[in-house]
Amino acid sequence: MMLSRLRRWFARARDNSQPAPGRAPKSDAREGTASSDAVRGGDGTEPLLSERELSSRYCAGLFATRHQSEGSPGPEERAWLREHRERLMEDPTAFTARVPRLPRIVPRLMATLRDPEQYGSKEIAKMVESDPVLAGNMLKVVNSPSVRPNRKEIVSIEQAVTILGNRGMREVVAAAIISPIAQFGQDRRLDSEGLRQIWPETLQTAMNVKVGAQHIGGGVEGFALHLSALTHSSGLMVLLRNLDTLEVPTVSSGFIDELESLARNASVAIARHWDFDEDSVRMLQGWADSDRSTLETALLIDAIGFTRINNLCRRGELGSSSCQVYLDALPRFANEWKTSPSQPG
Repeated sequence: MMLSRLRRWFARARDNSQPAPGRAPKSDAREGTASSDAVRGGDGTEPLLSERELSSRYCAGLFATRHQSEGSPGPEERAWLREHRERLMEDPTAFTARVPRLPRIVPRLMATLRDPEQYGSKEIAKMVESDPVLAGNMLKVVNSPSVRPNRKEIVSIEQAVTILGNRGMREVVAAAIISPIAQFGQDRRLDSEGLRQIWPETLQTAMNVKVGAQHIGGGVEGFALHLSALTHSSGLMVLLRNLDTLEVPTVSSGFIDELESLARNASVAIARHWDFDEDSVRMLQGWADSDRSTLETALLIDAIGFTRINNLCRRGELGSSSCQVYLDALPRFANEWKTSPSQPG
């Protein structure tokens, strides 16, 4: 219901959106992708946020308001950011020390799911069940609202294989691999509700980008795109887990801005650490660079932006006209995208 209201609010504003003064409109990968340039609604509403500013606002919502301050990063914050940037550049493997290792069965399992004629559901289920942690994570993912919105609870791996099929199982296996990152310790500076939403919103983004890939059709590697969407928040989650090494009572708005930018490149490093295919890594790098030069990266940027717009609207941080301008600039098939679930599965 919220989404339909947002679209109605938005309908009158799109034609009045203008590029920033002195700047030519950006060429998008295809008609209907949202522009990352800041624009102003024609009805005199507040200036709209650029894609980067939108992301920074989203990231700010992960911190408790009472532990935020305005201004540039302080000395401790600058040192923390510098340390993590250097680790990313010099030794990404060291940076990913807090990233869970891939279960040994995963490469064989993914190869099996690419060959549906050779293996049946029982054989695939047996392979998954050989790793209890992976099996448990898979059942959590497959029963989450974004993956299983209208079915009864799935209680066994074999049942999941039968219902989802091999393509669906590949997606769920990927999500089950990544989900352990979304486990946080208690940090007084972080907002507990914001943290709880990261993983459900990530799953929803992956489901939405899957819809987009189906509409784009030939030439798009759907699973690689789905995997890049599943991985996009991994860098942010790892950095948030590393906040225990930052000994300041509050974080500055400047620190939050730089944290979000750093997190994008961290997600690329994590994808490489996990030996994800080069297509997925390339799409993540395109998102990190805000590069819309390919269909896939344009779609990934739009899907992530859609999730973050919904997050800010739900928190009451974007006005109705601003939300409408953003949503109306999304691809035509975005009417099939869904809002992020309010509770994790």
